[in-house]
This record gives sequence, C-alpha cells and structure tokens, in this order.
Amino acid sequence: SQEESAEGDASGAITFWYMGDSATGIQPLIDEFTDETGIQVDVQSIPWPNLSEKLLTAIASQSGPDVMQTAVSRTAELVEADAVIDMTDYVDSVEGFAKDRFFDASYESLQMGEKYYGVPWIVDVYCVLYRPDIFEAAGYMEFPTTQDEFFQACQTIHEETGITPYYIGAADIYNELFSYAYQSGSDIVTEDRTAVFNQPEYIEAMEYLESFYEAGLADRVIDGVANYVKLANGEIAACFGGTWEISQMETVEELEGKWAAALWPKGAATNDSVYAGSNLVIPSWTTNEEAAVALIEFLTRTENQLEFNKLTGSLPAVKEAWDDPS
Repeated sequence: SQEESAEGDASGAITFWYMGDSATGIQPLIDEFTDETGIQVDVQSIPWPNLSEKLLTAIASQSGPDVMQTAVSRTAELVEADAVIDMTDYVDSVEGFAKDRFFDASYESLQMGEKYYGVPWIVDVYCVLYRPDIFEAAGYMEFPTTQDEFFQACQTIHEETGITPYYIGAADIYNELFSYAYQSGSDIVTEDRTAVFNQPEYIEAMEYLESFYEAGLADRVIDGVANYVKLANGEIAACFGGTWEISQMETVEELEGKWAAALWPKGAATNDSVYAGSNLVIPSWTTNEEAAVALIEFLTRTENQLEFNKLTGSLPAVKEAWDDPS
C-alpha cells in the first residue's frame, strides 16, 4: 500500500525534473538529502518552455523522471494522460503531507474529484515591478493604489519622459490577463468548466488594457526581452512580474537600488492576482516510488522550504515557513 511504501526503507537512485535553466539553486538541498538517506538523485534542469515537449516524449515512452516539478495549472492535463500517480493515501498518512500544513489553494490545485495527485512545493505571487526613480521624477513618491491612479501616472510619465511606461505581457501570459479580469470582478471559468469571457466585468478589464494601447502608454510588441531587462534599460517604468523574477533582477547591476515591487492597483472589485506556483508529482512510470516519496517529504519540510527560499527566492507552500522571523 502507499502507507507501507511511505514508511518503508527507501533506497537506490531516482531522477528529478527540476524546472529552470540550472540546478544550482536546488543542488545543495539534494546533496543534504543524499547524505541523509543514501538515495542518489540525478537532477535534470528542464527550461519551462521545453517542458511540454519533454512530457509528451516521456508519456509516449512511459519513461522519464521519478519526481517532477510542475506548474499548478497542469494537474488536469497530467491526470487525464494517466501520467502521475494518485497520492491521496500518502496525503492522508504521511505527516509531512498533511493538508493543513499548506495553503488551501496549493492542495486545491492538485485535487481532481476526491483525489490528490501530488504535494505542494512553491507558491508564486504576482505583483507590479517598477522603477521608483521614474515614478518620482514624474511626481509620484508612492506607487498608485487604484487602476485609475495608475493610468494617470503612466500618462504623466509618458508626457514627462517620452518613454512607453507600461509593459503589458497579457497577450503572452494568461496569468497576467486573468489577473485583470479578477480585479474587475469577473469569473474566468465556472464550476462546470465553462469559460465566461463575455461577462461585463471581463469586458471592462479588457477595455482597461486597451486604453493603455490607445493612449500610447503600452506597446503591442512582444519581443521576448525579459521584463526586468526592459526595467534595467529604462525602456519601461512598470510591468507585471512574479516573485521568482526577483532573484534574477538582483543579478542585474544596472537595477541595483532602482527597482521595487508593489501590490496590484485595485480594480473595480479587488487587487487580487491569479494563484500560481509549483507542485511535486510522481510520474506513473516510476520504478522507485518509495525514494520518490522520500524526496518530496524532504523538500517540503519546513526547514528545507526556508533553505530553498534562501537559495532561490522561491516562496514556501508550507504555512509554518512564513512564520519564521529570518
């Protein structure tokens, strides 16, 4: 049974698909895991854009990693492809996987019916990344708190500096697009999985975005250049961003002391954003389920969530980690 597997003596070797361009951030924790358990872990870094192709190959061949990091939005796709195991018994029996240790939305992203298909690992928070110096030069010492104030600030910045102040990536990033809809008070998908893009509130959100283009305050070109690079170059004054980008921004010398993060300006209903993050799942083809469970249990310990945050800036899915004063 799963409960027996969770309590058994895990050993051997496993492969872990870790999302990103490099395993540098996770490797110190993996080394600690191997020292503690004797289990060897081959960490394979998979860039996010390459994941879909890699998954298709793994599903077709029924071979690949024993543990995989995956976005919270992919649970249904993986379950429908029979690509991940049902971990409900582990969730119910392994103390470290207890649902009350994690944010509600984290486990909800892993739930299909009454079953759970993984364990939460990282939560991502979307916000506005901006250049305080550019806003201050236009007379805004504090970041605007409403959408109307933000639009006016962008107009002033454009008039004062000539730059195109706001970078909207919503055409390429659905999490950004849906955040505006939520802030307007719109649903995205109903409980019966029907899209509702024709709600008045959704249309109002799209009209708000369109107003930036019409006023010359945003550029329709999606050129593949990272948001933070545009901020560093002074090409823009603000953009949609995620907490995972902060560690990248800290490596850009031109941005040192010149950027800040702010809450979304409030729309007609709220300033909420889409929930995002990463989960840890076990592919259905694994031949070492016990070791896979052991790795997930290790990575979701409170102390290791905190260590991973220090190594990478990723935010913990374990609630207790947020109470740590350090």
